[in-house]
Amino acid sequence: IAKEQYTGKAIRPRKFKATLNGNDVTDQFEIVDYGENVNAGKGTVVLKPVDGNKNFTGGNITAEFDIYKEAVAGTIAVYDANGENVTSKYATDGKTLKTNQQSFTFDGNEQIFATEKLTLTTKDTTAKASDFEIKYAENVTGIPSSLKSGNDKYNIAYVYVVAKDCTGYTGTKSFTTADGTTIKGVVDYVAFAIKNVKFVKQNVYVQNATYAGGLPVKPSVLVQINGNTLVEGKDYTLTLKANGHNDPSGVNFVNVTDGKVYKVEVTGINGYTGSS
Repeated sequence: IAKEQYTGKAIRPRKFKATLNGNDVTDQFEIVDYGENVNAGKGTVVLKPVDGNKNFTGGNITAEFDIYKEAVAGTIAVYDANGENVTSKYATDGKTLKTNQQSFTFDGNEQIFATEKLTLTTKDTTAKASDFEIKYAENVTGIPSSLKSGNDKYNIAYVYVVAKDCTGYTGTKSFTTADGTTIKGVVDYVAFAIKNVKFVKQNVYVQNATYAGGLPVKPSVLVQINGNTLVEGKDYTLTLKANGHNDPSGVNFVNVTDGKVYKVEVTGINGYTGSS
């Protein structure tokens, strides 16, 4: 049975082909019933040997066929708090910053637009805007990119449209997240930029460590930006450097410094950049 496209209504194929050892025996069977055959996935048709058939006997036979999702096209637009369509101002190809490119600035929270709107462009479709949902991806820190303006660096986030579960619709676009996952079946998306926050030496406070009888120690480090305390491993990494001492550079030291200090390097990660 040939595959059929999802329509939102019960599908009842009229044609089928039956073979036995390569021989066409279609005319010896007839359709007597159908499954529900509404949702995308597998549909069923019930066959039985035609009355008076001497070659085939027995009960009904259930055959399956594929109901594939309808590919729908559309465009997503995003708006600011004043109701202005700002799609062209924020959209980026992830490679080059436009003149007067608008962006969000990383603050540890999800970055979202005031509103979003989907406009379907596929003609003669049974799909409605309510069959789809708008989602965000990587909209806290963004995905590292090559976007740069002077000393400012930018990551990439996405706002996108997909069909709701249990509908028979899909899209033809896709994109890849930071962990390598490919989001498929996307109707449309807008990639937008999140500017990284750079910290400098003045944002980092280091407290000396106390000798612990030969046990490994590390200094207490506090990194604050705009009143927010950053978290090691989430917002920055620490690298301790021997700075001429007889210790390998690493994360823990054991010897007394005797006036010659060790060094600690703080490097921003995710939405933060810079090192000190």
